[in-house]
Amino acid sequence: MDREISRDDNRRALFSRSKHQLNGSGNHSKWLSQPIEESTFDSADYGNFTKSEGDASWISDGNLWGFQLNSNNIQTVGTKNQQFGFFPATRNPTDHWHGYPVIPFSEKNKKYNISIELLEKWVLDGYLSNEDIAIIIKGKIL
Repeated sequence: MDREISRDDNRRALFSRSKHQLNGSGNHSKWLSQPIEESTFDSADYGNFTKSEGDASWISDGNLWGFQLNSNNIQTVGTKNQQFGFFPATRNPTDHWHGYPVIPFSEKNKKYNISIELLEKWVLDGYLSNEDIAIIIKGKIL
C-alpha cells in the first residue's frame, strides 16, 4: 500500500510507493525493506548519514540521490543489487518525493547519471574513493 512517511519538520516529505516495495507487483525496482528506503532518503535529504542539519542535500540535476554505508562499504538497497536510491525531482516544492533503487550510469538515456560535482563531494566527504567513482561511472556495482 502507498503511504506517506512522517518526517521531521522542515524536511522533504517522502511518499513510499507500494510498487517499489519487496512484495509490490510488476517489474519495478524494489527496495529490500521500507526502513532501507527511508534511511536512503534520509541520507539524500540531509546530505549525511547522521541526520544532522547543516549539510547540503545530495542533489544532481534536481534529483535526490542516496545510499547507505556499513563499515565504509556501500550497502545493497535493492532486490537486484542496486546500491543507490534515485528520488526524481518533484513538480512542486510542496509535493512528496518518492524513489526507487537504481544502478547509476546504467541507462543509455543517461537518466541515472550523477553529476561530477556530487560524485566529487562524496569523495571529499570521505564516503567514496576515486576508485569507487571510476567503477560507478562504468555502470558497475561496487
